[in-house]
Amino acid sequence: HSFPTRRSSDLWVFVGYSLPLADVWMLRLLAQSFKSGQFRPDARRIIVVNPDPSVKQRFGLLFSNLVYHQMSFSEWIDDCKGKSEIG
Repeated sequence: HSFPTRRSSDLWVFVGYSLPLADVWMLRLLAQSFKSGQFRPDARRIIVVNPDPSVKQRFGLLFSNLVYHQMSFSEWIDDCKGKSEIG
């Protein structure tokens, strides 16, 4: 039931998920959700947090407006402290 939630959200945050190319179901679900809903694809903010640099390329196949943080979750949280918004 998360499909309607993703469609109506302008901010998607992926932490630690590597988006393996073999996960065809998730690739399809994300692509469909990204292109539907009340927001234009270029109006959505996509944030990915993962220390593996190859993950950026895989997410980049789906999302051209990707903001990538090559760090662990705890490093990202430390980086976000004191900021008014996630990013």
